[in-house]
Amino acid sequence: MASDNDHDVDPDSPPPSDRAEPPPPMRARTVLESYRFAMDGLVRMLETERHVRYYFVFVAAVLTLSVILRVNKTELILLTFAIALVLVAELANTAVEMLVNLTTESYHPLAKAAKDVAGAMVLVATTAALLVGALIFLDRARLRQWLHEPLHPAIDPLHVLYVGIPIVAVLVVLGKLRGRHGTITRGGAISGHSALAAFLATSAYYLQATLAVMMLAVGLWVLVAQSRIDAGIHTVWEVLLGSALAVVVAVVLFQVVGFVK
Repeated sequence: MASDNDHDVDPDSPPPSDRAEPPPPMRARTVLESYRFAMDGLVRMLETERHVRYYFVFVAAVLTLSVILRVNKTELILLTFAIALVLVAELANTAVEMLVNLTTESYHPLAKAAKDVAGAMVLVATTAALLVGALIFLDRARLRQWLHEPLHPAIDPLHVLYVGIPIVAVLVVLGKLRGRHGTITRGGAISGHSALAAFLATSAYYLQATLAVMMLAVGLWVLVAQSRIDAGIHTVWEVLLGSALAVVVAVVLFQVVGFVK
């Protein structure tokens, strides 16, 4: 005699193990998709890890100091690799913590060990970066020259652009996070596209660009700002705030830090 439960089973249905298959892994099909996924990971870390946001502020200060002390190209390359080393370690540490939290919800010695090892990776990278910075910035001859001798007024324009663009990016991201609306990559309290265009246009003025180049730079600035407003991504005030922020950064780097007369 069949039980009542037998009527609830479809004889043609697949076994229960075949019904619920895990979704296929998300794989990028194009280079653009790979880049977008990578940016999503960076944005995720910025949104969840507060100390990483402080690290970006520290990076902006270090890059500004590199302009003040006139580090050469070799030293700037070393600083870039040191900064990237710490950031890569932070990304790996965040990934390990997420994977451990995903696989276990209770305390396990191996889970603790995995997080400790990942934290040690960040510690080693940070220590190495600090040593590189100390060897570059605490050079007694350079500090003595900076404190007691007048610096040459000329400034390497590539150095300023290399330093200024990351500083503008850091300030824009921090402003977006503080604004609590929109996302880092779209919308938000500050227009990043307008800020970048404004920084390049202001830099063109200080680099004594020709009239045609200045008109092209200013025109690009206006077009970028207008496109953000027309698309409904930013308001007029958000575009103006981003532009003003970038102009201030450019003026400080060229006029104050760079000692441009």
